[in-house]
Formats: sequence, C-alpha cells, structure tokens
Amino acid sequence: MSKQKILIIEDRSVLNVINIDLYGYIRHLNTVKSKYEDLELGAFTAEIFDKVVKSDQAKIEITRDYWDAQKQQLKASGITNAVLVETVLAGSNGPIDAFAASLRQLYKSRMTYPESVEYIRFDDDRFGIQKDYEHLAIEKYCREWTKSDEEVEFIEALEGIHKAYETYLVAAGKVNATYHISRSFGTLDALFDSSDGKWQVSPLRAINYHREACRNMRRQQYRL
Repeated sequence: MSKQKILIIEDRSVLNVINIDLYGYIRHLNTVKSKYEDLELGAFTAEIFDKVVKSDQAKIEITRDYWDAQKQQLKASGITNAVLVETVLAGSNGPIDAFAASLRQLYKSRMTYPESVEYIRFDDDRFGIQKDYEHLAIEKYCREWTKSDEEVEFIEALEGIHKAYETYLVAAGKVNATYHISRSFGTLDALFDSSDGKWQVSPLRAINYHREACRNMRRQQYRL
C-alpha cells in the first residue's frame, strides 16, 4: 500500500495570478463573441466557444462559413453575375476582418497557466468562471506533494531526527547539560528550517535537496 502523500508547499499567490488571467481572457472572449454576432451566422453558442478556445482551425472554419453565407444570400437575392458577386463580396470584408482581429487578440493574451481556461464557462449567453474553480485550482496549481513513497520516507526520517533532538534537549535541560548536538553532519542545515527561531522540518527544503541528490547520482551513473 502506498504511503499517504505529504504536502511540500502551498503557494496561494498563484491563485491571484490565475484570477487576473481568467478575467482578462474573458474580456477578450466578450469581444470575440460580439464580433462573431456581427457576422450574422447565428447565436454565439457553447459549441462556438469550445471551437474558439480549443481549435486552431476556428478562424478558418468560421471564415469559410461566413463567405458561404454571403454567397447564399446573394444567390437568394437573385444576384448571379460573377463580376457583380465578386464586387459585392469584396465590400463584405469588414465584419470578418474584425472577427479575425478579435481572435488574434484572444490568442495573443498571455496566460501564465494556459490550462486554467478550463474553468471558464459559457452559460445563459455570458461567460463566467465555474463556482468551485478555486478549490480545483489550488490543488492543481498551488500545491506540490511528494511524488513517491521514498520521498515520504525521507521526510518521515527527518521528522524522526527532529523528534529525537527535541527529546534530547528536554533531557539535557533536566540535568543542566550545555552540550548541543552539531547539525553539521548530513547537511541538516540544508534540510531544516529555523527562520522563525524554531528548528523544524522543511518538506520543501528536504525534497529539493533529495531530488537534487538523486539527479546528481543519475548524472554520475551516466558518466560511468
């Protein structure tokens, strides 16, 4: 049975970055929606939203649909002369050019975490962010957990060292001992955190040290 994972770090400042990105992206989406509706191809639907966000062929497909619709309208109006058709179509570039420009702005918008666009919904003719997205985003983007049982065991071993040292300090205090165990062995200073005046296990420091040690070992094996 796998060991229960240990949280290494949780950085909720990432959530603020995602919030800013999502609302900025929605502003661009509103422009895209408006310019699409100017094409008079029908309502902007959830299907169109998915196409715009997920498909790099959206511009090509919607442009084709626009020109097909223009030609059908001319035909329905009885305009069949090829020269006249081309003349009328040449004057119809405005709406599709504006739509293409809105798509370019959307795709140029830089999202620090591009996959977070999955939290945007299109319901009742408006864009919004799904209600429980913060919980999902925190777990996916703000937290890092141990990746293996070996990493869990490494942190648990450090916790054991910490507990033993704390026990020693209590016992030493009872007999007025002044000797303190040196933490220089095993590079413990690199694995523990004393920034708040207390010596405690730092999962982030410990795992970074452990992973770097593993990478160095693999490099040495590769050289051999």
